[in-house]
Amino acid sequence: MKNKKILVTGGSRGIGKSIVFKFAKNNYDAIFTFSNNSKEADSTIKELNSLGLNAKAVQCDFTSHESISNMYKSFEEKQTIFDVLVNNAGWTKYLDDKNLDSLSLDDFQKIIKINLESVFHNIQLAVPILKNKNSNII
Repeated sequence: MKNKKILVTGGSRGIGKSIVFKFAKNNYDAIFTFSNNSKEADSTIKELNSLGLNAKAVQCDFTSHESISNMYKSFEEKQTIFDVLVNNAGWTKYLDDKNLDSLSLDDFQKIIKINLESVFHNIQLAVPILKNKNSNII
């Protein structure tokens, strides 16, 4: 029986990395995304491989619908099917509570694009390539 597959957005560090490890340890082949830090993604893959677990990292810019679309086109071209999608990618700009007005419109729009719009786009694009009706979106 083949392992199930999971796609975790923002899975190279933090909570996403923990999600990847938890599923990988439960016989899932993990695909996870990263935005810029390929060294962190490579490190996560090495850690997983050292435990005998399968993982693949894919770079994706979640501020760009085109980048998200291209990622899913690549999955379709390679006939990559997964059982679980975890929308974990997120971004924020931390502000001192005494300087809340320092949040720029550009920063606010980036937060909305990554934390809200990308989830919508991921779900829309993932549904056609989810493995079966028992698939899950988190």
